[in-house]
Amino acid sequence: MARLYLGGPSGCGKTLAIKQINDLYPHISCLSGSQIMMRAAGVLTREELNLLSPAKKDVLRETAFSSYYAAAKNLILEGHFFLTETDARFIDSFVLVEVSVESLIRFRNSDSSRIRGIDLDDITQEVEVIEKRVFDFENKFEIKVVRISNDSSLDKLVSTILSCYSAISGAMY
Repeated sequence: MARLYLGGPSGCGKTLAIKQINDLYPHISCLSGSQIMMRAAGVLTREELNLLSPAKKDVLRETAFSSYYAAAKNLILEGHFFLTETDARFIDSFVLVEVSVESLIRFRNSDSSRIRGIDLDDITQEVEVIEKRVFDFENKFEIKVVRISNDSSLDKLVSTILSCYSAISGAMY
């Protein structure tokens, strides 16, 4: 049993990596925090989820994540480091995908599946916000976040994530 949280800025390769892991190892649940929230709220899209009030999202988040974490035996959860005490209590390991701002711009330009900003200042600010969230989380809960790098090789990123997962599960993949 292992539960790993995989975080990082939008466009760093998290989603592609967990999709590939899920295809290779279907016994590992690979989800995003948004997917758990959408299921709990009974909505089908992120746009519908965004229409919920912040108070409703807070209640849903606590109940949905607690229930899901308690039931999930093998999980890689993807997100942007909006972490709470619930996450700290149930997740076995936290991993941050680090990538340079220049690489994020390149990745985002090559991904036509989603519209993302490519402004240098905006991306720099987004990376700084994620770093601050990680720093605050580590300090508040006294949990170490493992930092890995995406050098633009999806296969290497997948392998590194699986190595982190193996380290906490004791299983080799």
